[in-house]
Amino acid sequence: ENNVYKHADFYSIYSIVNVSGILVFIFALLKYTQRYQSRNVASLVSIIFFLFSGLAIRLLDNTIFSSWLIVAISQLMFIMYYSDISLKVDPLTNLFNRKSYEHRLKKLDYTTAIILLDANDFKSINDTYGHQCGDNMLKIIARTILNTYRKYGYVYRIGGDEFCVILKPGVIEEFSRENPKLNITAKLDELNNSLDLALKKQCDEFPMLEAGISKGYAIFSLYDFDLKDDEQNHYALSSVKETVKLADERMYEEKRKHKDLIRKMLKENVQ
Repeated sequence: ENNVYKHADFYSIYSIVNVSGILVFIFALLKYTQRYQSRNVASLVSIIFFLFSGLAIRLLDNTIFSSWLIVAISQLMFIMYYSDISLKVDPLTNLFNRKSYEHRLKKLDYTTAIILLDANDFKSINDTYGHQCGDNMLKIIARTILNTYRKYGYVYRIGGDEFCVILKPGVIEEFSRENPKLNITAKLDELNNSLDLALKKQCDEFPMLEAGISKGYAIFSLYDFDLKDDEQNHYALSSVKETVKLADERMYEEKRKHKDLIRKMLKENVQ
């Protein structure tokens, strides 16, 4: 009647269940971020730190009733975090979308490589097998690209069957340190070949992947960057726009070679 409350004998059970629920929620969020290339993990960690700091204050001083306010604010911050990811992720492939790609390009201030990728003969897959099959192929291609480049870069779907990889900060320098005798373009070619091999391994189950993917890349740097003689064509450009343009040209050059090869094979079969 005097509005005086106290914790009963089994309050500890409530506390354990409550904290366990929070821990499960946080674990699920961390797993969720892994699906989206660990985007904004620093923001997530900050929210978690805020949540536990608020709860700790309540435990240290029971005259401060901060728990529910801290939980409510944290929930709002988690919703904002989730919304930000949702806006910048492609719903079909779970890769970053074009909006996120363009945002990354505007912020580029380190030496990196931009790799553009385009699925070969994808229109014929849609025309022959239908758009549902085409969507399934895009998911498989996206997953394979992500598995190949995840360690080194951010992966985006920037168009229908077009993808992009932008290497993370420090990766180009890491390539140089790992094997000074091996030039950077050789390492990038090695990565691209790994993608081709990963796709070929799936061709028995998904024959439509036989056409493969065309790739083109260029190196971006705001500063003088030590390239070997055979790398100079590729490629240290100080303009993001020109870097993307060169990568695009090289990707379409590979695409043209693929089409010429197909025409040659068809002609030989007719003869």
